[in-house]
Amino acid sequence: DRRRRTVAVLLIALGTSAGLLVGLIVGSVASGPSTTAQAGATSVPAGGGRYRVGPDLAPGTYQTSGENGSSATGCYYARLKTGDGSLDDIIDNYVAQGPMTVAVGQSDGYFETTGCSPWTKIG
Repeated sequence: DRRRRTVAVLLIALGTSAGLLVGLIVGSVASGPSTTAQAGATSVPAGGGRYRVGPDLAPGTYQTSGENGSSATGCYYARLKTGDGSLDDIIDNYVAQGPMTVAVGQSDGYFETTGCSPWTKIG
């Protein structure tokens, strides 16, 4: 009787451990990279973020109506090579209060924006 209880406790422990392990694996695979744009998105939500060209944002021409009031300096964008944070990484950047248009190239590494209304692909 004691042996059966020991076996039952071990099976429950193994089942619980296996369930937790499967949950961790499935949870980490399902969550994927953290970004606010969906894979190959054709728009960028208001506010800001850094989007990898290709997986996170489709190359093309994007337009915004300008600042969204969240930044004292206005609407800013940068086209980046690798996203390493260096000045040499910047392909092109600009800041403005009003409407802007930018061509995000297929060879660009990242598109970064802050303080802007949504960006929408127009071409």
